[in-house]
Amino acid sequence: VLAADELGFINVSLTFGSKLTVVAMALSEVNLSWMSSLFAHERDKFAGVVQKNMQRVLVLMMGIALVLLFFAPEILRYVIGAEYLPAHDIILVITTAFFLYSLIDIGTSSVFVPANEPRGRALIYFVMTLISAGVTGWLLLIRPDALLAAYAVSLGALVAYVFMVILVKRRHHILLINAQLALFLLALGLSVGWLSQDPSLALRIIVFLALSLYVYWEARKGKLLPPLPSLFSSGENEGKQPIICFAGAAYDQTSWTNRQHVMSRLAKEHPVLYIEGRIWVIRYLLDNWKRPSRVAAFLRRALWPVRRGQQLYIKAQWNLIPGSRESSIIAWLNHQLNRWHVLSIAELFGFPREQSLVWLYDTEAAEYLSAYPSAQVVYDCVDDHAAQAGVDRNPQRVRAEEEQILKRADLVTVTSERLLQQKGSMAKNVHHVPNAGDVERYLRPTQSDWPFTFPPGRPVIGSVGALDSYKYDFDLLHTAATNHPEWDFVLIGVPLVSRSVTPSATTLQQLEQLPNVHMVGAVAREHVPNYVAHFDVCMIPYRNNDYNRASFPLKFWEFMASGKPIVVSGLPELLPYAELVSYVHTPEEFDEAIKKTLVSPDTEQDERRDLAKQHSWEERVRALQRLLSALTHVVSRNVGNRSKRSP
Repeated sequence: VLAADELGFINVSLTFGSKLTVVAMALSEVNLSWMSSLFAHERDKFAGVVQKNMQRVLVLMMGIALVLLFFAPEILRYVIGAEYLPAHDIILVITTAFFLYSLIDIGTSSVFVPANEPRGRALIYFVMTLISAGVTGWLLLIRPDALLAAYAVSLGALVAYVFMVILVKRRHHILLINAQLALFLLALGLSVGWLSQDPSLALRIIVFLALSLYVYWEARKGKLLPPLPSLFSSGENEGKQPIICFAGAAYDQTSWTNRQHVMSRLAKEHPVLYIEGRIWVIRYLLDNWKRPSRVAAFLRRALWPVRRGQQLYIKAQWNLIPGSRESSIIAWLNHQLNRWHVLSIAELFGFPREQSLVWLYDTEAAEYLSAYPSAQVVYDCVDDHAAQAGVDRNPQRVRAEEEQILKRADLVTVTSERLLQQKGSMAKNVHHVPNAGDVERYLRPTQSDWPFTFPPGRPVIGSVGALDSYKYDFDLLHTAATNHPEWDFVLIGVPLVSRSVTPSATTLQQLEQLPNVHMVGAVAREHVPNYVAHFDVCMIPYRNNDYNRASFPLKFWEFMASGKPIVVSGLPELLPYAELVSYVHTPEEFDEAIKKTLVSPDTEQDERRDLAKQHSWEERVRALQRLLSALTHVVSRNVGNRSKRSP
């Protein structure tokens, strides 16, 4: 009855509609298994889950339909073929019909199939087929026309969808569409009529954006947009409080600190969004232009979170303007460049502002506190940041940031007694939770990965960790290495000191030139225990300054787990362990301690290992979790009391 070109137009229209059908089939399969299990085992939850899920599906399918409808001319011209442009009107109507058909397919497979009501599903399809076939047959007799036939198919799909909504509501008390979603469908229908008038591309883009933003806004307000990772999940993470950690350090850096160790373990029980500190993009690109894979990895994390394991997501930040740590204005500008994106990503990935726990390591993250006015805040203070800040940032600014955090935090944990003294009077809930180490790795090392071949009988004195000029006593090391050329000093870690003419830089250069000093550079953390296994003596040669007086280095418990003798300076927090380590104050004492260790039998190996086992990361995380549980209990009790007092 129809002309050949009309048949071709219908075929193209079906091609458009099939895109919606493919999505619908995938969603139907997911929902069928999920809803059937839910109906069989948790029928009391079935109606609520189906209702929310079907409303979300409507929003998702509408988003796809809008793209197909508004940009059909461009798809025809550049993808399918310009000769099919006359089929535009038919495509609009058929795509709308397929949109409704997809909703029917997903809806019936999610309600009637799990409820074992095949007659209900068959009845809905019978209504759709009866109307579409009846009207189309009538058109064949009086006026064969492809566009009118498309309208007949759409009419059948519309009546069947309305019938399904009514039937599901009466039989199962499930509201598949509310008033707001009905407005979405009305807007879609009006758009089809308007698009049939062939408006310009510019005008279509404007209306498309306006309509899409409207749908997005209303769907967000109605909580119809689920977090991206849990769009079709079984809800296994429900009830687990999400944690947003402003870490201030790259997750994949060579040497892990508290941030990575704690968050990687908490992520086994909680969803964790690990937000790295801001770095100046230009300097990063200049420093890494020979390593394009590293640059690409950073840019990827900056634009979109990278997933590690089941529940850990890593998001990078950036500075476009240098000087954030020195200038409040520049810091504010750089923060604004990151704020919207970070907060949007957090919401999208299931870290809502109301329910998330905000965990801080970086004082710069104080800028985010205003975005979480009702969230619980934990500050894990592992360093005297203001003392450290003098290296490359403004101590006064850091001190002000930390004061803001301490006033706001619901829980503050510190890693040393000195930090407890400093912060104890500035916050309401402060606890000393000692630092830990990657103990298990050092208890069972191998002696592989050793790049040196030293002559037999030459002692190896070793250290691990970044060679920060504000931490390491380079003068002490230089004196010891000069006085004892028969000892080999192995330093694992990257020198972090300006190469300009400064006392520390000059001493470091002199230290590097000594034949018995071997600077290994960065070593992957899983290989470091194998290096330490070759040490005869472990050393922590720190300077006596404000930063180190509040420090409890992670390497201490790792050296203790190795069982090796340890010589320490500049760290008063380690004085309580003087019976198991050699604590020194002067270069002379440093030399004597190493000599004594090398000639005297070491009888404290087992005691060091046993004590280290009590300070693993697992033990520290358990201690933090106990404090979190107590905090949650107190908050819940206070909320309950407030509710009882409310009129």
